[in-house]
Amino acid sequence: MTANRRTLYIKGIVLLFSVAFLLLRFPLKIPVFGPSILLLFVIQLIDLKKLVWSPVMIWYILTSICLIYPYLFLTEAVVYLPRAEAANALSAGLAFWMLISLLKDRNDLSLFLQWLLRGILISGTLTTLLGFVKFDIYLRVYELLFLTTPGETYAIGTSLIADYNLYAMGGLVTCLAAYFLFRRENRKLLRAVYIILLALNGINVFLAGSRMGLIWLVLFSVVLTLLVIRRYIIMRLSKLSRSLIVGLALFAALIAGLNFFWYYGLDKGVKRKVVSAMGYDPGTFCINYAGFSHRYGTILYPLSSPKPVNDRLLYPEEIKSLGTPKSISVSTYASRIDRWRYGFQLFNRASFKEQWWGGGFDYLKDFVFQFQYVAVDEEYPKNPVVSSLLYAGLFGTLILLIFIGRGISLYWKHRNQARPFIIIYLVVMCFLMTNFNSVFSDKFSILFLILPFLFDNFADPVYQPEE
Repeated sequence: MTANRRTLYIKGIVLLFSVAFLLLRFPLKIPVFGPSILLLFVIQLIDLKKLVWSPVMIWYILTSICLIYPYLFLTEAVVYLPRAEAANALSAGLAFWMLISLLKDRNDLSLFLQWLLRGILISGTLTTLLGFVKFDIYLRVYELLFLTTPGETYAIGTSLIADYNLYAMGGLVTCLAAYFLFRRENRKLLRAVYIILLALNGINVFLAGSRMGLIWLVLFSVVLTLLVIRRYIIMRLSKLSRSLIVGLALFAALIAGLNFFWYYGLDKGVKRKVVSAMGYDPGTFCINYAGFSHRYGTILYPLSSPKPVNDRLLYPEEIKSLGTPKSISVSTYASRIDRWRYGFQLFNRASFKEQWWGGGFDYLKDFVFQFQYVAVDEEYPKNPVVSSLLYAGLFGTLILLIFIGRGISLYWKHRNQARPFIIIYLVVMCFLMTNFNSVFSDKFSILFLILPFLFDNFADPVYQPEE
């Protein structure tokens, strides 16, 4: 195979993972990634005549088997979630195999990683812009029909999906991609574009309504501020970069000041006139504003029950007519800790055989009965390790932990070259371990689980971020 054709295949895989990242934040129910990967795999197999086998794939294969086997042979109830997860494991496994066969040296892997960051930035920014459009339309009392799902609450803020954490995770990864591309870019115009996109996606995360997203956003802001201060001291930033950063800092201070003035300094009637003059509905504006205030307020002051709509904009009779929107409650479901505790209770009640070898995915129905308050068919502990104990037992969980631990050790081994992707990996794992049923629940997240094994496939450094 010529270098040009190999490059074309690598770009095809990057494109498919970029589409998977876009669909992470966009509610498209049509399967795209799996069939496309399978088609590309068949074409590549015909072209190459054979695929390269590598020992680095062993732990991924074993972890996939520990998910697929319980679904096929241990599950009695009719469930659909593990079917999608098994499809994700197989399709991502094919992509892993193709990358092992295509990436011949460190230069190939370096190009793949650079294209991947650009694909993430483009896909993430598209969903970010659509999120701003959706938010503006929503404040004018209109809803986008393709974002409405029967049985789910229409998301507040910029989020395009009901899972605020999932949407915010995509925004944070996009911010990181913009930052690392900014670090590697020497052209002033592109550096300015990357800073603007970083700020744009950061604002989008803030307006998404995710508490975990806000925590990570604050952490990123603090770290970035410290880095900027360090670079100011040694005067390594260009004049354009300094001007943009100062402008963004002033913009953030302006937004904070306006928010404080809006909340405490304006009369209710004035607020209504301002909102109406902007073309927005006061009631919908209040629901969103109160939703953000309440959701983010529970980070420091956890509450066990929903609070009424903020009355600083609406009159009493309007508050009574609105009631308490479900979208601004503390949580639609029980807390994560309660779910994990119940998962361990189910594990302790299982037979000796099920504790060691797993009991399948029947627990998805148990969690619906125990925790879910809306019409859904399946629910889970929102932690892949707890779920693994239930469907694959101690043996399958041990395989999963070895797979994750091996990936962490390889990231650490190649930390000088893999630094940007280690940070993205930490963000993805934080959301993965508190929101998903298994490590195969999201196609895009799987990429960062297999990425350290690609690093280890080459002895030489492959990605050198600028200092």
